[in-house]
Amino acid sequence: FVTSWSLELKPMEFKSGKFGWQASKPNQKVKVALAKETVEAQVFLSCKADVVGKFEMCTRRFLELQPTLEVSDIAEDAEPYEFQTSSWGWHAHRSQVVTVGGEALQVIVNFQAVLKGTKQAHGNADALADENAGTVVPKSHCQKEDGCLAQILAQRPTPAKKQRRVV
Repeated sequence: FVTSWSLELKPMEFKSGKFGWQASKPNQKVKVALAKETVEAQVFLSCKADVVGKFEMCTRRFLELQPTLEVSDIAEDAEPYEFQTSSWGWHAHRSQVVTVGGEALQVIVNFQAVLKGTKQAHGNADALADENAGTVVPKSHCQKEDGCLAQILAQRPTPAKKQRRVV
C-alpha cells in the first residue's frame, strides 16, 4: 500500500439474520510490480467477518455492545487471486476467536483487495475491456515495450489458486 491504513470492521446484522463485522475502503493506492517498473494502481478493499458455530449471544445483544474488530494485519497473508467476477487482486481468510461481552465467538474473516480495471470484458476471456485499461494505470505509465498493467494481466495465465497440501 502507498500509505498506511487500517481496517476496522463495524458490527452489523446481515440479510441472512446472522451477525458479524464488515467494512470496505474504495480507491486505496497500491504499488504493483509490473515488467521493468513498479506502478501505482487502485484497489477496492472489503472485509467481512462472520460469527460461526454455536454461541449464546443474540443479534440484539451483539449490536448493543458495538464491538469493533481490527483486521489490518490480514493483508499481509493475502495471495494473488482471480475472483468469480473475473477481476484480479488479492484474497485472504482466517479463523479466529473474538471475545465479545465475555463470550468467545468463533469468527471467519474474509479479506479481498480487487485491482480496479482488471475485470475481463464480457464474453472475452482473453482481453480486458479497453476502456478499463487506463483506470488501472494512468496512460502516462503505458509504454509500448512494457505495455499497460491491464494488457499484461490480460495476456498472463489465470493466477494460481493456493492448493492445500495433504500430509
